[in-house]
Amino acid sequence: MLDRFDGNKTLALAAYNGGPHNVSRWLRRNSGVSADLWTELITYGETREYVQAVLSYAIIYRELTGDTPLRLADLAPAVTASMAGTEPAIPLDTMEPRSLAIDTCSGPS
Repeated sequence: MLDRFDGNKTLALAAYNGGPHNVSRWLRRNSGVSADLWTELITYGETREYVQAVLSYAIIYRELTGDTPLRLADLAPAVTASMAGTEPAIPLDTMEPRSLAIDTCSGPS
C-alpha cells in the first residue's frame, strides 16, 4: 500500500483497513488538505478510527522509547490527488456534509 500511495502512511493505513479503491474515491473528494483533516473526512468510522489510532500510537511509542519525538506532520504529509493519480478534488466548500452518528438514547422513560 505504501508503494501504491507514494509512501504516504495515512493513505496506506486507510487502504489497508478500508480498501485501496475507497481511498482512491476519498482522494477524489478530499485532497489538498492536511493529513489530519483528510483522516477526519474518511467516511468509514472504523477506518477513520484505525488510522487515527495507529498514527497516535506511533507517536507515543517513539516518545516512550526515547527516540526523537515526532509530530503528526512528520508521519503524515498533506494528502494530494496525485498520490493516487486521481482527478483534482472537489473543493471542500462544495461537499455535502458527512452525517454524524449521535446516540440519542436517553434510557428508559
